[in-house]
Amino acid sequence: MKMHPGLNTTLAIVMPTYNRAEFVDFFLKKHIERLKLFNIGLYISNNASTDNTLEVIAYWKNKYEFIFVKSLTKTVTSDENIENAVFMPNSKYIWILGDSYEILPSVLDGILGTLVGSNEYDFILTNLVGRYRHNTEIVYNNKNLVIDELTPIIACISCNIINRKLISHPRFEKYRGTDFGIVGFVLDYIASNHFSLLFCRDLSVVTLKTPVRKVGWPSRFFEIMFYNWPSFVANLPDVYSDRSKDIAKKLLVTHSGLLSWRSLLHIRGANGLNFKLLGENKNSVLKLCGKVIFCYMFFLCLIPSVICKVFAGAIEWIRRKRYQLIRLINPKLDI
Repeated sequence: MKMHPGLNTTLAIVMPTYNRAEFVDFFLKKHIERLKLFNIGLYISNNASTDNTLEVIAYWKNKYEFIFVKSLTKTVTSDENIENAVFMPNSKYIWILGDSYEILPSVLDGILGTLVGSNEYDFILTNLVGRYRHNTEIVYNNKNLVIDELTPIIACISCNIINRKLISHPRFEKYRGTDFGIVGFVLDYIASNHFSLLFCRDLSVVTLKTPVRKVGWPSRFFEIMFYNWPSFVANLPDVYSDRSKDIAKKLLVTHSGLLSWRSLLHIRGANGLNFKLLGENKNSVLKLCGKVIFCYMFFLCLIPSVICKVFAGAIEWIRRKRYQLIRLINPKLDI
């Protein structure tokens, strides 16, 4: 694709962040040259970070003119920070990207090729680490199919590209504080409007192989997965059937990778999983995950958290070293 003489007006990337200077630095190091190729604006919403996030951004702004930052004066919820980021650019399409995800060069090229085509879409979803390949359609116009098949992908903010013409404050405000504001925005819009949603099955965002693993949310694991998520889905518009809502509740838990054996090992290592929490959430875990996951959680609780932390760290270290070795051998390989 040809170079743009000025700021790209077709696509902008927005990135919400909070006290993650090391991740922001690594993200920018990985993406700057890719963004320069197409003059894509990167808009960062800084959620009143108290670390050196602004210093990191200032360093990279000297290397790329199309980095823009807006710092909030007080810390807000993650949903509000994402909302703030989405309203920053004026491009036709807005790609929301977390600071722990990566857009590979071939994927960026593929998305841009799609955006400049003759078709216009309300929403575009990328795949997530190539995880979803069973879906029945590529272009979705049926809201029930979207909630039945794509909910886990929408729940990953980095898979979402939104047509700017759809953005409205009331729809965002409705789902503030749920931890799933973007999911609410998408599903609320398509519930009452004709829409065109493109699922790019063969174009995936991947996790950014940072030197250290992100802390994540082990301390809120049960709250988010087994209380906030089911409550959020239950309160979606009534046009979604109870059957579809039940499917969506289970899909995020079973198909997102958030409850993989490695993730649960990491959560146990951070003491976000213990007998007390498992007992308090037993019914929800069994209902959404089934007996196999529940038994694995129970087994992990038998192991001291410090041992799980050591094993989780060792596994992560091996995976990242393997990735670095592969990229050292073949720097141009898209993985």
